[in-house]
Amino acid sequence: MKLFLISFLILLQAGAQEPPQTFIVSRYNTLWQNSPFTDPPEVIPPDEKNDLEDWVLVGLRKGTDGTHITLVNKKDTKQRIQVPGGRSELAKEFRILEVNPDPSGSVSKTEVIVQKGAHRGPVTFDSKYLTIRKAPAPKGKAPVQKKPTAKTPPGLPGGTGAAKPAAKTPAKAPRTRYIPKPK
Repeated sequence: MKLFLISFLILLQAGAQEPPQTFIVSRYNTLWQNSPFTDPPEVIPPDEKNDLEDWVLVGLRKGTDGTHITLVNKKDTKQRIQVPGGRSELAKEFRILEVNPDPSGSVSKTEVIVQKGAHRGPVTFDSKYLTIRKAPAPKGKAPVQKKPTAKTPPGLPGGTGAAKPAAKTPAKAPRTRYIPKPK
């Protein structure tokens, strides 16, 4: 009974004290923002806009050091960027994260995931921006055409007179090779 009375008095005295004080959550803000056990939260600057939708894929090639792509800006088609594959120092703005080829094997349906700053997104081919150009003429051995002059006689190409109709020439016989007879 004595033990019961002592424990009752201890509980009565503990109950007479004020309840524990609660603190607002922001008091512990520094603990979860600057924790030595976790990475700090990634901060995206508010003034940086995502303009990945303005870029279109126009070139894709595989090299020994990874996949290289060529991007063109839809708003300004003269703005063209070549992005090397892998982690290269040359890729200042863009970085290739993933290349997803089309399962059917069509190169025009390939999707490339790129990163520009803190933004990531897919870039694909667009047929409006793909143009087929003629190959440039080989340098050096291009035929030189003569300009017509007033002194060119009529009948010759570039002459001032009427051209004579070309006479039909018979088809040439195939050339035979002379092989001397053994003696």
